Amino acid sequence: PLGAAVTVLNHGSQIIDDPQVKARGTIVEVAGSPCPASPVRLTSTGGERTGTDTSPPHMVGDDTADVLASAGVAADEIAALEAEGLI
Repeated sequence: PLGAAVTVLNHGSQIIDDPQVKARGTIVEVAGSPCPASPVRLTSTGGERTGTDTSPPHMVGDDTADVLASAGVAADEIAALEAEGLI
């Protein structure tokens, strides 16, 4: 319709392969994994990821055992959940 704002909704790898994303350098590779670049581009840094933020992002479930432990779940219960493949 006339006057309507319309855009494409990308998913997953479509975002990484999008020509505009590539042209703007919005996604950078960190330790072999695609990561969002800083949206803020400072002239002194060029928007590059430096220092402690160069490690890859956590994968889904990486911290599950720690979260359960901090919520009071016993270590043997967590181990049983892991052995059953539930976490």
